[in-house]
Amino acid sequence: MTGDKQLFKTIIILDGGMVTFGDKSKGNVIGIGKVPLNSTCDVDEVYLVDELGYNLLNLFGPTRTSSIGGRKYTFVIIDDFSRFTWVIFLSHKDKALSNFEVFYKKVQREKGYYISTIRRDHGGEFENRAFENFYNDQGISHNFSSPKSPQQNRVVEHKNRTLQDMGITTKRSQKFNSHVALISQLEPKKVDEALKDDYLIKAMKDELDQFEKNKVWDFVPKPSNTSILGTKWVFKNKLNKSGQVVCNKARVVSQGYSQQEGIDYDETFVHVARLKSIRILLDFAAHKGFKLFQMNVKRVFLNGYISEEVYVKQPPGFVSDSC
Repeated sequence: MTGDKQLFKTIIILDGGMVTFGDKSKGNVIGIGKVPLNSTCDVDEVYLVDELGYNLLNLFGPTRTSSIGGRKYTFVIIDDFSRFTWVIFLSHKDKALSNFEVFYKKVQREKGYYISTIRRDHGGEFENRAFENFYNDQGISHNFSSPKSPQQNRVVEHKNRTLQDMGITTKRSQKFNSHVALISQLEPKKVDEALKDDYLIKAMKDELDQFEKNKVWDFVPKPSNTSILGTKWVFKNKLNKSGQVVCNKARVVSQGYSQQEGIDYDETFVHVARLKSIRILLDFAAHKGFKLFQMNVKRVFLNGYISEEVYVKQPPGFVSDSC
């Protein structure tokens, strides 16, 4: 059913018949017809009900984050039939009436319709003498939802939640975008390309800072009659689940292919946690009621020790002549 005659594709005018709404109020059925749902589908037997049209009002706030104009309250007005929504930001709840008066005149001029009925909760910003006088002057009937029963005002309550979630999402998106603005989108194969990008240079410096903090190497003059391993940069961008770059990684690696087994090294190994071992640990902890903590060690391989004396060249792009 609807109260908008302009929606009908075909209509038959009726004389008589009533419908009862959820709030026990009644409406006169003045027609029945066909309403187009889209270009290929119509809805048959839609009732045209005289003066059917609610506007739902609600106000929420204060929010933790204010709008650009410093307003922390949100005045939400919804047309019950079309679900068209107007959102007005307020500096304080006391501004609800003055803003609604402006809204009432604007809608009347723009749409050519009069607001006949308003449904709202028992919020103090609406349930007062000033609002009551305005309703009476304009001939607007109004309904209340029962106290402590937001489900009776579920349309606007759901809209409130949607608007708040949108605000949180927008805020997170702005933070993410500001973070992305400080990240390079390149993943170069050659160090010459990386040295032209300020953000990749920062990632390279962070890598060398970790080497310095962990005392990985000492800067010494080039020894004679000693095999010296070359070094190279490897660049990799970390992506989130949406495929967006969230972190630039730059790693210094040695060119180990120049080593000979038994001469430059005796064995190679890397610590890798087996999935089976992790499962056994989790099962045992669950059985004993242990509390497990996860810790991420940045560049964990730098914390290891080697017994051999290994010489490597300085990383390309960061070569110093002094020692």
